[in-house]
Amino acid sequence: MKSPSIVTHVMEPVIPGTLTVMTIGNLKDDTRVFCHRLPRTEAGTPADATTIGAMAPLELPILQRQDECVTVDFPAADYGVFALGTTPTADLSEAYLANRPRLDWHYPSQATRGREFRIIGRNLVSIEHYPTRDKANPVSYGGLLKDKTRILARRRGDQDWVPIPVIKASAYEARLKIPGKLAAGEYEFCAHNGLGGAAGWSEPLCVHVQPHVAWPGKVFRVDTYRRADEASASPAINRALAD
Repeated sequence: MKSPSIVTHVMEPVIPGTLTVMTIGNLKDDTRVFCHRLPRTEAGTPADATTIGAMAPLELPILQRQDECVTVDFPAADYGVFALGTTPTADLSEAYLANRPRLDWHYPSQATRGREFRIIGRNLVSIEHYPTRDKANPVSYGGLLKDKTRILARRRGDQDWVPIPVIKASAYEARLKIPGKLAAGEYEFCAHNGLGGAAGWSEPLCVHVQPHVAWPGKVFRVDTYRRADEASASPAINRALAD
């Protein structure tokens, strides 16, 4: 049995009315590309994404094939999350969901309760919030905006999702405030940019949440440990560290 062709990577964002480049594994001469636009329904939680619930499929004309890379002509349409595949049937397990958020990494390496936390990725804010009036001067998708990104987190082993306050976000970055009462542990963080309904949630990003440890209030001044007969400050520093 021959392996089916599957869309494995897409250059994002996918903008209707432009050309789109994608990689298709096991690409064949007769491979076709189909697009399903996901409706803007209630996002719910990541656990609600069981089906795509897509609209009628649209076949995308392939303009160029090079190895496993193809360029398709994406027709003008409303912006949204698009399920891209090689069959007319929308399958959540096989489709590539373009324009939904993707979480790549975070800073710092651990989230601290009550502190700011940053997540880096793509499509965290929909590009429709960055309208370009003049094509000769396109607007950057990196501007930080408020109330355009939703973040939920769930501790491993728990069923309930907890909202994480988003201070500001852009298409590439979300600045969060970790709730001070959030239980410590390993969490899955997911993002939604308002598009694609329940299927528009990002894949989870694993984050370790730790309690905030207050800096000690007592100050150990090296000068108070120095001795007149010592030319170097190293012995005084060592005594201060020992205390």
